[in-house]
Amino acid sequence: MAALLALAVVLLGALCGVADGQAVQTYSQSGGPKHENAYATILYTGTVRDYEFYIATRVMLKSLQSFHPKADTVILASVGVPVPWLNKLAEEGHRIVVVSDVPNPFASPESHFQHRFLHTFNKLLGWSLTEYKRVVMLDADNLFLQNIDELFQCGKFCAAFINPCTYHTGLFVLEPSNATLSNMLSRIASTPNRDGADQGFLTEYYPNTKMLMSPMFDAPVDGSVLDGEMYRLHFGYQMDAGYYYLSHAWHIPCPNKVVTFPSVPLLKPWYWWSYPVLPLGTWWHQHRWDYVGYGHEVPALVLQGTLYLVALIFSLCLRRKCFADWQKDGVKPCLGNRCGSESDWLNPVRVLVGAIITPWTLKVAVAGALLLALAVPAYWIPTTVHPFMAWPIYFLGALALTSAVLAAFPTLPVLPALTPWLIVFLIWSDMANPYWPNIFQKIFLGCVLVAAILSPFLLWAALRLSKWADGVFERIGEREPLMGGIINRTKSEPEACISMAKLC
Repeated sequence: MAALLALAVVLLGALCGVADGQAVQTYSQSGGPKHENAYATILYTGTVRDYEFYIATRVMLKSLQSFHPKADTVILASVGVPVPWLNKLAEEGHRIVVVSDVPNPFASPESHFQHRFLHTFNKLLGWSLTEYKRVVMLDADNLFLQNIDELFQCGKFCAAFINPCTYHTGLFVLEPSNATLSNMLSRIASTPNRDGADQGFLTEYYPNTKMLMSPMFDAPVDGSVLDGEMYRLHFGYQMDAGYYYLSHAWHIPCPNKVVTFPSVPLLKPWYWWSYPVLPLGTWWHQHRWDYVGYGHEVPALVLQGTLYLVALIFSLCLRRKCFADWQKDGVKPCLGNRCGSESDWLNPVRVLVGAIITPWTLKVAVAGALLLALAVPAYWIPTTVHPFMAWPIYFLGALALTSAVLAAFPTLPVLPALTPWLIVFLIWSDMANPYWPNIFQKIFLGCVLVAAILSPFLLWAALRLSKWADGVFERIGEREPLMGGIINRTKSEPEACISMAKLC
């Protein structure tokens, strides 16, 4: 098993390295503009979620391209972005403009700065694209439902409110200007900024109050471009996905054009664990399935599934054999052969185990092993795979590792050991029910209430496992502490060996 796990680590590491695109290649600079307007987004590195946002950027731009915009799609890529990523984006029809990162004066260790916002001021470089008349800046967490080329008729700065207090910079229209850019860059450090990112700066540079009083954008039917300073965009251009979860349906007065996901960072739609809490994640993954695919993540999942299946079968066979040996001889040969024929080099191991293991350490070890069995599979699954691929692998992996714990302790009661796995599975199944009317009932009834109902079973399992651990030590017989251990000095050496083997 150790060899299999080591091989898995090596193979998974290799696959992740390929998936992250770290191979050395040569990037060829994209050509010049093909249209008079552009959609633009930024892509940078230096955070722990670089690959996820690279994938999200590809999906977002592919959803935009599906509506055949009459504009360029431009990526303002930082110098550190891996060359294979840039090559792939260029292959998909995007113009790549490599830029230097705009320094962030708010990224200090003393502040509560969120590191994911480190280079969001690069978004200001959209004003440097003076080869275009208008640019629509986009965040990676947008998905398009319609063509929005009419935004190129908007004024010099246009944005949408997603709440009554502030407009959102996940999508905004700008008129490129080097003079405006220079003025912005000179004012970054001196302008009050509530989040240390582009939104905090822009909502001060173009104040929320002024935007709120600006006219609502209505595209002229003759195709002319408005020349006003600021315009409000209606809510449909930045439809917050959170409004869907209020009733698990869209009930809004304006048409949806662009859906955005400004949620908790770890619940962005591309993370497989965001489902079933936030079911729109499957809609995002449907776009990825249609436009981008899952490439290198699928082999990693297949490898994991195969290893977990082998581990499950091996653990079940091992437990059956060891339990049969224990019933026959009262001895589990966990330290090698049966105790009467062990090699002398195992004696120090027996003494060390006996010196460390007490009833409480045994309980903690078993509980910790069962918790790790639930946590480890989630860690190894690639973060951006489809949840319908990831969750079966997770439950298979958790079951396989729980079975490994049962194989390591053949007398461990099966149902109490499986109770944590069963509770997680039941809560997940209830949350995945598509008939919940809204997210509040789903979280309260589907998670909190079900967890409360199942908690007595978890308590019962804990008591059973505790009783089992105490019973193991009672069966060993009279004990005398040895360095906090349980080896009985009154027993003969073979008897002590048998007692120690029973514990294992």
